[in-house]
Amino acid sequence: MYSPTKIDQEILEFWNKNQIFNKLRAKNKGKKKWSFLDGPITANNPMGVHHAWGRTYKDVFQRLKAMQGYDQRYQNGFDCQGLWVEREEEKALGLKNKSDIERFGILNFVKACKARVQKFSKIQAEQSIRLGQWMDWDNSYYTMSDANNLHNWFLIKTYFDKKWLYKGKDAVPWCWRCGTASSKHDIVTEGYKEVTHNALFMQFPLKNEDNEYFLIFTTTPWTVPANVAIAVNADLVYVKVKNEGAKYWLAELRLNELEGKYEILEKKKGKELKGIEYIMPYRDIQSQANAPHKVVLWELASDEEGTGIVHIAPGCGKEDYELGKKEELPAISPLDEMGVYKEGFGEFSLRKYSDVNNAVLNDLEQTRFTYKIIPYKHRYPHCWRCGEELVFRLVDEWYIKCEDIRKKLIAQNRKIKWSPEYGKLRQEDWFKVMGDWLISRKRYWGLPLPIWECNCGEIKVFESLKDLRAKAIDKTKVDKLPEVHRPWIDEILIKCEKCGNDVKRIPDVGDAWLDAGIVPLSTVESYLKDREKWKKWYPVDFICENMPGQYRGWFNALMWASVTITGKAPFKSILGYETLKDEKGEEMHKSKGNAIWFDEAVNKIGADPMRLLYCLQDPSQELRFGYNTLKEPNSSINILYNLSNLVDNKNGKIAKLEDKWIISRLNSLINEVTRHFENLNPHLATRALQNFWLNDLSRGYIQFTRERMNADDKNVKCAVKEVYLILLKLTAPILPFTTEKLWQDLKLKIPQLEESIHLTSWPKADKKKINEKLEEQISLAKQVIESGMAIRDKEKINVRWPLLKAVVYADNKEMQKQIEKVSSIIIQQLNVKKLEINSRNNKQIENTLIFNHGSITLDTKLTKELEEEGYSREMMRRIQALRKEAGLKKQDKIELFIEFEINIKNYSKQIGEKCGAEKLVFNKSNAEHKAKGDIKNKKFEIGLNKI
Repeated sequence: MYSPTKIDQEILEFWNKNQIFNKLRAKNKGKKKWSFLDGPITANNPMGVHHAWGRTYKDVFQRLKAMQGYDQRYQNGFDCQGLWVEREEEKALGLKNKSDIERFGILNFVKACKARVQKFSKIQAEQSIRLGQWMDWDNSYYTMSDANNLHNWFLIKTYFDKKWLYKGKDAVPWCWRCGTASSKHDIVTEGYKEVTHNALFMQFPLKNEDNEYFLIFTTTPWTVPANVAIAVNADLVYVKVKNEGAKYWLAELRLNELEGKYEILEKKKGKELKGIEYIMPYRDIQSQANAPHKVVLWELASDEEGTGIVHIAPGCGKEDYELGKKEELPAISPLDEMGVYKEGFGEFSLRKYSDVNNAVLNDLEQTRFTYKIIPYKHRYPHCWRCGEELVFRLVDEWYIKCEDIRKKLIAQNRKIKWSPEYGKLRQEDWFKVMGDWLISRKRYWGLPLPIWECNCGEIKVFESLKDLRAKAIDKTKVDKLPEVHRPWIDEILIKCEKCGNDVKRIPDVGDAWLDAGIVPLSTVESYLKDREKWKKWYPVDFICENMPGQYRGWFNALMWASVTITGKAPFKSILGYETLKDEKGEEMHKSKGNAIWFDEAVNKIGADPMRLLYCLQDPSQELRFGYNTLKEPNSSINILYNLSNLVDNKNGKIAKLEDKWIISRLNSLINEVTRHFENLNPHLATRALQNFWLNDLSRGYIQFTRERMNADDKNVKCAVKEVYLILLKLTAPILPFTTEKLWQDLKLKIPQLEESIHLTSWPKADKKKINEKLEEQISLAKQVIESGMAIRDKEKINVRWPLLKAVVYADNKEMQKQIEKVSSIIIQQLNVKKLEINSRNNKQIENTLIFNHGSITLDTKLTKELEEEGYSREMMRRIQALRKEAGLKKQDKIELFIEFEINIKNYSKQIGEKCGAEKLVFNKSNAEHKAKGDIKNKKFEIGLNKI
C-alpha cells in the first residue's frame, strides 16, 4: 500500500546508510561539468511550502544532470545578512527600534543575528533533506562570510575606480521604524500596499488677489509645512471658477472635484500661470524663510487625479526633489531618522510625522486653508521588511551609477536562455528604467561598506584587508579582526592623506542584494583566490528562482556584479517561477491563518505528492497550494506505485502489435521528456510522464493485454518490465522517494538491478524501436474505443456484455486503412463480435459519437446468445471474487458449483479455464466457500472447494 510519509523515512535511512549521494558524486567525478548556482534562502525562519517549490526544481535538475553523468558542485546557499534577518531578531529580542538596539549593544545584536542565521540554516537544511534535496550541505555558502564580504569590497572598489560610486543627496524612501533608507529597487518590487488615506484638498490664496485660490491636492498632509512651491503642467488647460462665493483655479478636467454649483470665469494654459505667488499657511515658521511659494511648471503634473495642481515639497519626495533642483527650490527636510519633526518647525517640532499629519488636517480646517477632506484609496510604499509606511527624507546616501553599465546589462541579458521567455523581456524592461542603485543602509548586521570618508571630503575605498592594513593607524586591529562586520570594523581608523586627520569608516552597511549578487564570484570557487579554478565553473549553467521579486533583486544584483567584474552574465540559463498562493488564490500569511509551513505539509502528505504538484505546475502561472490540490498528485502516484505489482523478471520478446506500440511510445517518451527538460519546461516533462503511466500504460497497454497477462504471457511481462524500469528512471528526479522504494522492492524480483535508481543512467531512446505510424494508429484506436465506451455508458451496457458489432465511419480511405490495422484491439476492447469500417456521411445515426474526423456506432441489440455470453462473463467475475475471498492463489485448482436461473452451460469450458476449475457442476452444493446474489435480477449461488 502506498504510504508516502512512511516511504520517505525508509528511503532517507537507505540513502544515508548506503551513502548513495556520495557514491553518485564519486561516479561522476572528473566527467563533464554542469554547474548550478543556488539562490540563497534567507536563514531567518523555517521553510514554508513556497520555499519547497523552488527547491524541488533545483533538486530535479541536479538529479537529472547527475543521471546524465555530469560532475556537479551541489553547493547550497544561505542569505544571512540584512534588515530581513535583523527585523526577525528584533522581534525575538523584544526590541522595537534602533534606539533599543543601541541600548542592547551593537555587538550583542550582531552576535544574536549571527546565531539566528546559524540556527535556522541548520533547520532549513534538515527540511530540505526531508524534501529529498541532495546537496553538499557541509559546503554550503553563507553570505555573511568574510569571503563574501571581501569579494563585495573588491566589487565596490571597482565601482569606485570606474567613478560609478558616489555620495548623493536625495529624497529617498525611508523606514522610520527601521531607521534606514529603502532603495527604489526594493519598493518597486514588493513595497506597495493598497491603503486608504485622508486626501486633502487645500485652498492657497493667490498673493495680492481677493478671495481667489489655487485648489491643491495631496495625500500626505504631514509634508505641507515643507511646501515651497506648487506645480502645474504647461500644456494643460486650467480654469478659474466661481464656487460657493470664492474663486478657484484647477485643471479643467478636474471640475468634478468641486462641491456645489460653479461658473467658469476664465481659462488659461498652465504655462500662463507660471510665477504667480501664493500664500501658504506655514510661511512664518523658521524653515520657510527662503521658500518662494510660487507656481512652477512640471511635466509630471497631471489631470488624472486630484486638481491638476500639485503641492511641491522637495525634501519630502524624490520627484519633488528632482523638480526642486531644476527650479532651484530650497529643499526643506523636516524628519529625523525616526520619522520625528526636527526643531525649527514651530508647533510641529519633535512630533511624529503621523501626529503632524493629523495636526495639519485640524489646523488647516480651522485656518480655512481646507477646501475638503475625503478618504482616498491608493497604492502607497511600505517597508517590505517590517510593513510600516515609508516616508521620504532628504539624506546623504551612497549610490552606484547605472548609465555606464545599462547597455552592457541589456546585451548580456539577451544572451541568456530564459524560461518562461517573458522573463527576459521583464528583466530588460527593468534595466531600461532603473535608476542609480542606492546601496547604503544605516543598520548593523550586514556588509560593512569599505568607505572611509574624512570631514574634509577626502574618500578612501578599500578592496581588501591587506589594502586596509597598509593604511590603518593601528595595524593590529586589522590583524586581530574577528570578522568583517560591525562593530569590530568600525574601530579601525586611517589617516587622511589630504588633511592628516583620523578617519572612521562610514557607519553604513550595504544593501543585502549586494550579498547575494556577488556569489558567482565568491562561491563558485573564489575569484580572488584561485582565478583558474574559478574559470572552470563560470559562468554557471543554470539558476532557478521565484520571478516576481527577483528582476530588481537577485537577478539584477547578479548581473551588476558579474558584468562589472567579468564583462559577461554569470549564468547561461534560468528557470523562473511565479507566486504560490492558497487554494482560493489568496496570498498566504501567518496573520490570515492560511499559511502552510513545510513541516506541516510534508508530515501530513509526504514529499513526493508535493514535488509532483510543483512539477506539474506551469511555472509561468501562480500555483494554488492546499491539501485538496494535493489529492490528485497523491492518487496519480498511487497508480504508478500499484503498477509495480505487474512486474517480474520474465524474459520474452516484443511480439504483438500492442507490445511494439508500448515500446515505441516508451522511446518516444524518452525523447519528449529529455527535450522538455533541456528546454527548461519541467511541467511539460512531468505531464508527459504522468500521461504515459496513467493513460498509455495503465489505461492503454495494461487494458489491451489483460487477457494475456492473466494467462501469464511472458512476452507481456517482458514488455512491462522494460517499460516500467525505464519509466521509473525517467521519473526518478521528480519522485525520488517513490521511485527508489519501487526500485528497491523490484530488486527482490530482479536482483541484477543497480544498488539505487539514482545511480542509474538517464535513458536514451532507441530510434529503431520508434514507430510513429503505429503510435498514430493506436491513438486512433483509443479514440474509437473511448467513443464506443461512451455509448455503452449512455445505454448502461457493461463492457462485459458482448455486442454484435461496431461500425466506424471514417473520413477517408487512409483513415479506414489505419483503423483496419488496429481493428483487433478495438474489437477486443469494445467486446464486439465484429468491426465494420465505412466511409463517413452526414446521415444522423443513432448511438453515434464523433472522434476527431470520424464517428462510430454500436449495435446495442442483445441476442439470446450474446446475453448468455454476457451472463457467463459476469459469473466468472463473481467466481474470481470468491476465489480471492477464499485466499486462493492463481495456480490453485478448484471444484466449482453453479446454480443460476440462466443457462450458461455452453460456456463451461471458458468458465473452467478462466477460473481454474478442474470440475464444474451446475447445481447447488455444500461447498466450503459459497456466495450468492443476482445478475440483472437473475439469482445465482456459487460454491467452490480447493482441490
